[in-house]
Amino acid sequence: MKLYAERVPSEYLPDIYQKIDSLFEGDYEQYADWLFANSQFTSLEKLLELLKNADTHELTKDPAMELALSTTDMGYELSGQMMPYYEQILRAEREFMAALMEMESDRTFYPDANFTQRMSYGTVEGYWPRDAVWYDYYTTSQGILEKQKPGDPEFNVQQEILDLIRNGEFGPYGDNEGVMRVNFLSTNDITGGNSGSPVLNGNAELIGLAFDGNWESLSGDILFEPEMQRTISVDIRYVLFLIDKVMGASHILEELTIAG
Repeated sequence: MKLYAERVPSEYLPDIYQKIDSLFEGDYEQYADWLFANSQFTSLEKLLELLKNADTHELTKDPAMELALSTTDMGYELSGQMMPYYEQILRAEREFMAALMEMESDRTFYPDANFTQRMSYGTVEGYWPRDAVWYDYYTTSQGILEKQKPGDPEFNVQQEILDLIRNGEFGPYGDNEGVMRVNFLSTNDITGGNSGSPVLNGNAELIGLAFDGNWESLSGDILFEPEMQRTISVDIRYVLFLIDKVMGASHILEELTIAG
């Protein structure tokens, strides 16, 4: 916030800056300390209690919400002012590219693939994160039992799913050993926006949905290390298992062609 105030004309500062100047004498660290000490958004329990009992007016007075709303309002205002220039820039970019292609007619120009579908290829494969440690290329339903924490917002698992797993009621979705595979790793590169992408095998059959990367892939936007970085995908058999056994939506499966 301090850097923004130093570099941006005052008329483009959100209203929250007036409060920082008047109540905190422009001390951004003091304001930040006050915000974290008084906002209910720093605790899930406090936030849920606030959302349960507070009216809209009280919610908007929370320091974190006040900051968010103030910056959002200015963001909308700036976007509105910049909109005419976006059109001019896009038109100029097209004219500039046309001029380049005419000037360098013997050069091959690659297409602008933004907002288009992409395909990449990789191999289902585990990896060694460090000496003497091997991560297998797939996880099973046993991992769900080991990691689930009742009441935890991230690791709580519905009781009906736990019962099915403990009873081994996987139906046709278990592997040849009767094990329910949940996720698998591949050597693909994953980045923001890839989650939900279909993963196909060599026969163009859907085998999973990409949703995350391993810990070592966090540096992927800077450097891709093929020996270490993996994409994590949910096994399509587990998806079918949930649709059929948990959601009771077998009519959806009747519309699909499922490979044996």
